[in-house]
Amino acid sequence: MSNNILTTLDTDIALHSDWPELIPLEQTTELPEFPIEALRQVSGLDWLAELLEYFAGLYNFPIEMAFANLMGLAATGSQRHIKINIDGVLNSNLYLLMVYPSGAGKSISQNRIFKPAHDYEQQLQQDYRDRKAQAEEAQEEFTETMPQIVTQDITPQTLIPVVRNNHGKISIVSCEDSLFPNLAGLYNKGNAVTGAFKSLYSGEYLSVNRKSEDYQGGIFGLASACIATQPVAFSCIKNFDILSGDGTLSRFLYYFPEERPPQHRRDRRRNDKAQEDLFEDIANMLLSINGELYMNFTKAAETLWEDYHYDVQVESQDDDTLRPYRRRLPEFAVRLALNLHILKHLADIPAGDITELPPELSEDVVSAAIEIVRANEAHARKVYGLIETPAEVRIEQKIINWITRQRREQFTRNELYHSVKRSSEIACKTSNLDTPLLELQNQGYIKQVNQQADKAGRPRESYVVNPKLYA
Repeated sequence: MSNNILTTLDTDIALHSDWPELIPLEQTTELPEFPIEALRQVSGLDWLAELLEYFAGLYNFPIEMAFANLMGLAATGSQRHIKINIDGVLNSNLYLLMVYPSGAGKSISQNRIFKPAHDYEQQLQQDYRDRKAQAEEAQEEFTETMPQIVTQDITPQTLIPVVRNNHGKISIVSCEDSLFPNLAGLYNKGNAVTGAFKSLYSGEYLSVNRKSEDYQGGIFGLASACIATQPVAFSCIKNFDILSGDGTLSRFLYYFPEERPPQHRRDRRRNDKAQEDLFEDIANMLLSINGELYMNFTKAAETLWEDYHYDVQVESQDDDTLRPYRRRLPEFAVRLALNLHILKHLADIPAGDITELPPELSEDVVSAAIEIVRANEAHARKVYGLIETPAEVRIEQKIINWITRQRREQFTRNELYHSVKRSSEIACKTSNLDTPLLELQNQGYIKQVNQQADKAGRPRESYVVNPKLYA
């Protein structure tokens, strides 16, 4: 309860007066829990479930965020090395997008899980500099280019040359909200530039049009992307209708939690050396994968996937909003399954030689991938809804969440503002609350009561909450 300014009479009258029936706000998607048990059901992957829970608990970020980043790391190492032919070749690269509010741990999660990739890249670059120095000292020709594994900020115009210089692959890892504005045409006079980004998802042949001879010709390239952004930054990008309409957005697996988790200080005493060592070993093995392997399904796994594919196609017929996205769900399941298959057997192959992997996807791996993708669909529906939901409605939903979480019967405008101002939509000024508060009154959630001056003589807005909200 707040130190409110209402008189006892004002409060009693307001709380016990006739209240209208609540008019529902725009419906929000209920998100299922991450299916961590699906990983435990896979023989040889129980360690992955424990590792995800360890990271999420130690650094206090959602387990979905730990999973997305770890799959991004796996795809960074596996792309171009493992694939499967299902009505065309599918690769193991992934486009992953985490839409999380400020303070949810986006930077902490990415920096921790991708640290081995950055360290490995630095070692490769130091080896490159040593070889270059030796060649110059011997006055020998040196044609290598600086190796790069991950990039944080890249424009579509420079993406293909970077991929070409790095053996046909690159991973884009960023929580700086830069990828989508670039794709939407930030540096191209507002004209969206998505062709290369979409082609690198599919592994298509790309021509490189550069004046320098170094960039003549073309490549079969792949890219993975692991992007984290804030909801308001994601939904306010210009030309978003283009990115949605041309299929760019339908290539992403989405993760979008209900709320920011409670904030706690990291307890370094909870560090588990065995888990830390396991992660370092797995990460280094992923990044040193070599060889190329074409996979098949076991008969049971193929039947399971075909049944899922059929169900998705039937269910998608009446879903106009998510139809392009839902039709990719079986493909997402295969891409995830390829990476889970590698993680399951990685410790058993010598010197990162991927050709030593079992050449068939098992039923338990495919089943786990399908279950994870099914849960992911709700996140995608929420993201697509975010694109279409006005900022005022999102603020209304945030206010209601705050009221119910605090079990408020009454509040002042000042209390509300200071409690929710970290939201990017309303951090700039209190006037952003005007329309949402008025709409919540019109919809029967709250009621403004008499204003009363504080000691300084300034009036303060006070509201009471409809008891039916808790019925």
